[in-house]
Amino acid sequence: MKLISRDVNMTSGKILPGIIKFAIPLILTGVLQQLYNTADIFVAGNFGGKEALAAVGATSALINILVNVFINIFIGTNILVARSVGAKDNEMLKKIVSTTYIVSLALGVGVLIFGELLTVPLLEITGCPTNVIGGAETYMRIYLIGVPASMFMNFAASVIRSSGDSKTPFIYLSISGLSNVVCNVLFVLISGNAVVSVALATVVSMYLSAILFFIYMVRMEGPTRLNPFKFEYNGIILSKTIRYGIPAVISSVCFSFTNVIIQPAINAYGDVGISASAASSSIEAFMYAINNAFMSTVVAFVGQNIGAGKRDRVAKVLKTSYLTSVSIMVVFTAVMISFGREILQFYIPGETEAIEFARLRLTVIMSAAVINAVMNVNSGALQAYGYTSLQMVSNLIGVCVFRIFWMLFIYPKSTTPRILWICYPISWVITCVTIFIIVMVLTKKYLRGKDFGL
Repeated sequence: MKLISRDVNMTSGKILPGIIKFAIPLILTGVLQQLYNTADIFVAGNFGGKEALAAVGATSALINILVNVFINIFIGTNILVARSVGAKDNEMLKKIVSTTYIVSLALGVGVLIFGELLTVPLLEITGCPTNVIGGAETYMRIYLIGVPASMFMNFAASVIRSSGDSKTPFIYLSISGLSNVVCNVLFVLISGNAVVSVALATVVSMYLSAILFFIYMVRMEGPTRLNPFKFEYNGIILSKTIRYGIPAVISSVCFSFTNVIIQPAINAYGDVGISASAASSSIEAFMYAINNAFMSTVVAFVGQNIGAGKRDRVAKVLKTSYLTSVSIMVVFTAVMISFGREILQFYIPGETEAIEFARLRLTVIMSAAVINAVMNVNSGALQAYGYTSLQMVSNLIGVCVFRIFWMLFIYPKSTTPRILWICYPISWVITCVTIFIIVMVLTKKYLRGKDFGL
């Protein structure tokens, strides 16, 4: 079986090989991107010390809430493209591409301006230590310059992947990631400033990937081809993109907002706690990359099969996705917990206290990685069904409300790192159970003839 394929037929043939062929490039993309981000952490920690690493780490929650959450607007694009491909509606595909192209440009510029204006106030709100805030501000201001490129890149990747091609985004993002590593080392050797070098390297890689995607979409054939000078939008498409994308944005804001709330507790442990959390978070991101890959796979497969009207195949896709994602995550968890200390030594060499702090966090969070995997498959199903609002409500209750309650009433009674970290897996369990029940009910209704029209 060829493990990586440019075009995957999602509406016919064996399901497991199709899911593997589509998911592997997504997983590799996420893992490679995280490896490249690991290079950022490595350069910051090894060339700038724990203060530089802390400066980068102190911005992560804010960057997520300012930048990454808005990328979720393209979940609406994923849903619409997958449905239209399954239904073979070429005219609809053309409207989707032209409309979301404009959205990506507007979002990129908007987030850049907004972020630059609020960088310092937001860092102060999170309680960023005085010895770290200068470097954190520098990193964040430079990083935000790359936001327009990031928005366009995510728009293009959404269209291409939902059409059944996960290989092309993998290739382009791998190239840009490799450039990030090279620039990291080159810039830090030239300037000697680890924080500035890491930020500039990230911006360069963002624009390189955007250029690659731009060239590809302009040259590609078919209804998803991009005409960059045709600024047309369809009001219905825009409203649907917003309708399905905004709940996903709010769901992502829930996660990012609670991280911002938790960040002051991390900052209270000083540069040891911040650098340790940054190192552990970098490793945890591999888990998220794998699980998010399966969420995207479910959105594409289930969406196309709903568009094609293949009800029984939808249920089989879900069952196969559960088994595959859980199996991979069991192996990944075992490796991370068994060799966590050795891996963390790579991030913060010689910092014994920070390594033990990070290892505790890593162990607690990775113990629930399988729950996170099931939660992501369920989230993908809700998105494909068009019920992103139910996903939003589940995340609001299970993640946002619960973690705020935890930080207000549970953590103050025992301000230990273990009590701080354990709120993550508990919130996943609550959210996972809620979404799983909803998905099972909707799947049964769909199999009995309910129409999930957009």
